[in-house]
Amino acid sequence: MSAMSDKNPDSNTNLIPSVPNDFKELFKDKTSTDVTFIFVGGIIKAHKVVLMARSPVFKEMFTQKMANQQNYEIKITDIDIEVFEEILQYIYTNNISSLDKNHVIKLLHPVCKYKLDALKEVCGESIWKEITVENASRTLVMANTYKMARLQIRTLDYIYEHFDEITKAPSYERMKNKHPKIAMMIEIFKQMKEGKEKLVIHLLERRIAFE
Repeated sequence: MSAMSDKNPDSNTNLIPSVPNDFKELFKDKTSTDVTFIFVGGIIKAHKVVLMARSPVFKEMFTQKMANQQNYEIKITDIDIEVFEEILQYIYTNNISSLDKNHVIKLLHPVCKYKLDALKEVCGESIWKEITVENASRTLVMANTYKMARLQIRTLDYIYEHFDEITKAPSYERMKNKHPKIAMMIEIFKQMKEGKEKLVIHLLERRIAFE
Protein backbone atom coordinates (compact mmCIF):
# COMPACT_ATOMS: atom_id res chain seq x y z
CA MET A 1 0.00 0.00 0.00
CA SER A 2 1.21 3.48 -0.80
CA ALA A 3 2.47 5.61 2.11
CA MET A 4 0.26 8.41 0.77
CA SER A 5 -3.00 6.46 0.89
CA ASP A 6 -6.24 8.43 0.53
CA LYS A 7 -7.58 6.55 3.57
CA ASN A 8 -5.02 8.22 5.78
CA PRO A 9 -4.69 11.85 4.61
CA ASP A 10 -2.57 12.81 7.61
CA SER A 11 0.08 10.18 6.96
CA ASN A 12 2.11 12.51 4.72
CA THR A 13 2.08 15.61 6.92
CA ASN A 14 5.72 15.04 7.82
CA LEU A 15 6.56 15.56 4.15
CA ILE A 16 5.28 19.15 4.17
CA PRO A 17 8.29 21.48 4.36
CA SER A 18 8.57 24.01 7.14
CA VAL A 19 8.02 27.21 5.19
CA PRO A 20 9.08 29.64 7.96
CA ASN A 21 12.32 27.71 8.52
CA ASP A 22 12.96 27.54 4.78
CA PHE A 23 12.54 31.29 4.45
CA LYS A 24 14.73 31.83 7.49
CA GLU A 25 17.47 29.91 5.74
CA LEU A 26 16.81 31.84 2.54
CA PHE A 27 17.29 35.08 4.46
CA LYS A 28 20.66 33.84 5.71
CA ASP A 29 21.72 32.63 2.26
CA LYS A 30 23.08 35.61 0.31
CA THR A 31 24.16 33.71 -2.82
CA SER A 32 20.86 34.16 -4.70
CA THR A 33 20.03 37.71 -3.62
CA ASP A 34 19.26 40.40 -6.17
CA VAL A 35 18.69 43.49 -4.00
CA THR A 36 21.28 45.37 -1.95
CA PHE A 37 20.33 47.85 0.76
CA ILE A 38 23.14 50.28 1.50
CA PHE A 39 23.61 51.86 4.94
CA VAL A 40 26.28 54.07 6.45
CA GLY A 41 27.43 51.10 8.54
CA GLY A 42 27.18 48.33 5.96
CA ILE A 43 24.94 46.52 3.49
CA ILE A 44 22.11 43.98 3.64
CA LYS A 45 21.20 41.72 0.73
CA ALA A 46 17.72 40.40 0.05
CA HIS A 47 15.46 38.77 -2.54
CA LYS A 48 13.23 41.01 -4.63
CA VAL A 49 10.46 38.44 -5.01
CA VAL A 50 10.11 37.99 -1.23
CA LEU A 51 10.03 41.74 -0.61
CA MET A 52 7.38 42.23 -3.31
CA ALA A 53 5.19 39.46 -1.90
CA ARG A 54 5.21 40.92 1.61
CA SER A 55 5.18 44.69 1.14
CA PRO A 56 3.04 46.73 -1.28
CA VAL A 57 5.67 49.47 -1.10
CA PHE A 58 8.41 47.16 -2.33
CA LYS A 59 6.06 45.76 -4.97
CA GLU A 60 5.42 49.24 -6.35
CA MET A 61 9.10 50.10 -6.10
CA PHE A 62 10.28 47.12 -8.15
CA THR A 63 7.43 46.96 -10.69
CA GLN A 64 7.10 50.68 -11.39
CA LYS A 65 9.73 53.04 -10.01
CA MET A 66 12.71 50.72 -10.59
CA ALA A 67 11.22 48.45 -13.24
CA ASN A 68 13.91 49.13 -15.86
CA GLN A 69 16.92 48.81 -13.58
CA GLN A 70 19.28 45.86 -13.81
CA ASN A 71 20.94 46.26 -10.41
CA TYR A 72 18.80 46.97 -7.40
CA GLU A 73 20.83 49.07 -4.98
CA ILE A 74 18.81 51.09 -2.49
CA LYS A 75 20.28 53.58 -0.05
CA ILE A 76 18.58 53.69 3.35
CA THR A 77 19.29 56.83 5.38
CA ASP A 78 16.31 57.01 7.75
CA ILE A 79 16.50 53.55 9.39
CA ASP A 80 19.34 51.99 11.41
CA ILE A 81 20.82 48.87 9.86
CA GLU A 82 19.96 46.73 12.93
CA VAL A 83 16.31 47.84 12.84
CA PHE A 84 16.09 47.25 9.09
CA GLU A 85 17.50 43.75 9.50
CA GLU A 86 14.79 43.05 12.06
CA ILE A 87 12.16 44.24 9.57
CA LEU A 88 13.59 41.94 6.90
CA GLN A 89 13.56 39.07 9.37
CA TYR A 90 9.84 39.67 9.83
CA ILE A 91 9.27 39.89 6.07
CA TYR A 92 10.96 36.51 5.57
CA THR A 93 9.78 34.61 8.65
CA ASN A 94 6.74 36.47 10.03
CA ASN A 95 8.54 36.72 13.38
CA ILE A 96 10.35 39.41 15.34
CA SER A 97 12.93 38.91 18.06
CA SER A 98 11.02 40.65 20.86
CA LEU A 99 7.58 42.05 21.66
CA ASP A 100 8.97 44.34 24.34
CA LYS A 101 7.39 47.78 24.10
CA ASN A 102 10.67 49.66 23.71
CA HIS A 103 11.72 47.28 20.96
CA VAL A 104 8.52 47.49 18.90
CA ILE A 105 8.51 51.30 19.16
CA LYS A 106 11.81 51.29 17.24
CA LEU A 107 10.12 49.30 14.48
CA LEU A 108 7.17 51.64 13.95
CA HIS A 109 8.79 53.95 11.41
CA PRO A 110 9.87 51.21 8.96
CA VAL A 111 6.69 49.24 9.64
CA CYS A 112 4.63 52.22 8.47
CA LYS A 113 7.05 53.14 5.69
CA TYR A 114 6.75 49.71 4.08
CA LYS A 115 3.06 49.24 5.00
CA LEU A 116 3.49 46.08 7.05
CA ASP A 117 0.00 46.37 8.49
CA ALA A 118 -0.11 43.02 10.31
CA LEU A 119 3.10 43.84 12.18
CA LYS A 120 1.75 47.31 12.93
CA GLU A 121 -1.22 45.71 14.71
CA VAL A 122 1.14 43.49 16.72
CA CYS A 123 3.22 46.52 17.71
CA GLY A 124 0.09 48.40 18.73
CA GLU A 125 -1.06 45.52 20.92
CA SER A 126 2.33 45.34 22.67
CA ILE A 127 2.28 49.09 23.33
CA TRP A 128 -1.30 48.93 24.61
CA LYS A 129 -0.49 46.19 27.13
CA GLU A 130 1.98 48.53 28.87
CA ILE A 131 -0.13 51.68 28.95
CA THR A 132 -0.08 53.62 32.24
CA VAL A 133 -1.29 56.94 33.58
CA GLU A 134 2.24 58.27 33.13
CA ASN A 135 2.69 57.25 29.48
CA ALA A 136 -0.89 57.51 28.17
CA SER A 137 -0.49 60.95 26.60
CA ARG A 138 2.78 59.92 24.90
CA THR A 139 1.08 56.77 23.66
CA LEU A 140 -1.70 58.82 22.11
CA VAL A 141 0.83 61.04 20.32
CA MET A 142 2.56 57.92 19.00
CA ALA A 143 -0.71 56.35 17.85
CA ASN A 144 -1.64 59.54 16.04
CA THR A 145 1.80 59.93 14.44
CA TYR A 146 1.83 56.41 13.02
CA LYS A 147 -1.91 56.31 12.22
CA MET A 148 -2.65 53.41 14.57
CA ALA A 149 -6.42 53.83 14.73
CA ARG A 150 -7.20 50.99 17.15
CA LEU A 151 -4.49 52.03 19.61
CA GLN A 152 -5.63 55.64 19.33
CA ILE A 153 -9.26 54.88 20.26
CA ARG A 154 -8.25 52.56 23.11
CA THR A 155 -5.85 55.17 24.46
CA LEU A 156 -8.49 57.90 24.27
CA ASP A 157 -10.84 55.64 26.24
CA TYR A 158 -8.10 55.01 28.80
CA ILE A 159 -7.41 58.73 29.16
CA TYR A 160 -11.12 59.39 29.60
CA GLU A 161 -11.37 56.76 32.34
CA HIS A 162 -8.33 58.23 34.15
CA PHE A 163 -8.83 61.84 33.09
CA ASP A 164 -8.08 63.63 36.38
CA GLU A 165 -4.94 61.61 37.10
CA ILE A 166 -3.54 61.98 33.59
CA THR A 167 -4.31 65.66 33.03
CA LYS A 168 -2.70 66.62 36.34
CA ALA A 169 0.57 64.87 35.48
CA PRO A 170 3.56 66.97 34.29
CA SER A 171 3.85 64.74 31.21
CA TYR A 172 0.37 65.81 30.10
CA GLU A 173 1.25 69.50 30.35
CA ARG A 174 4.35 68.92 28.24
CA MET A 175 2.30 67.04 25.67
CA LYS A 176 -0.35 69.79 25.67
CA ASN A 177 2.25 72.47 24.93
CA LYS A 178 4.00 70.44 22.25
CA HIS A 179 0.93 68.85 20.64
CA PRO A 180 -2.06 71.19 21.13
CA LYS A 181 -4.10 69.33 18.50
CA ILE A 182 -3.76 66.09 20.45
CA ALA A 183 -4.89 67.88 23.62
CA MET A 184 -7.88 69.23 21.68
CA MET A 185 -8.66 65.71 20.46
CA ILE A 186 -8.76 64.51 24.06
CA GLU A 187 -11.14 67.32 25.06
CA ILE A 188 -13.46 66.64 22.12
CA PHE A 189 -13.46 62.90 22.85
CA LYS A 190 -14.27 63.62 26.50
CA GLN A 191 -17.17 65.86 25.53
CA MET A 192 -18.51 63.23 23.14
CA LYS A 193 -18.33 60.51 25.79
CA GLU A 194 -20.00 62.71 28.38
CA GLY A 195 -22.66 63.70 25.85
CA LYS A 196 -23.45 60.06 25.13
CA GLU A 197 -23.65 59.26 28.83
CA LYS A 198 -26.01 62.17 29.42
CA LEU A 199 -28.15 61.04 26.49
CA VAL A 200 -28.33 57.49 27.85
CA ILE A 201 -29.31 58.78 31.30
CA HIS A 202 -31.95 61.05 29.74
CA LEU A 203 -33.43 58.18 27.72
CA LEU A 204 -33.47 55.91 30.77
CA GLU A 205 -35.22 58.60 32.82
CA ARG A 206 -37.83 59.05 30.10
CA ARG A 207 -38.40 55.30 29.90
CA ILE A 208 -38.88 55.09 33.67
CA ALA A 209 -41.29 58.02 33.57
CA PHE A 210 -43.49 56.27 30.98
CA GLU A 211 -43.59 52.93 32.81
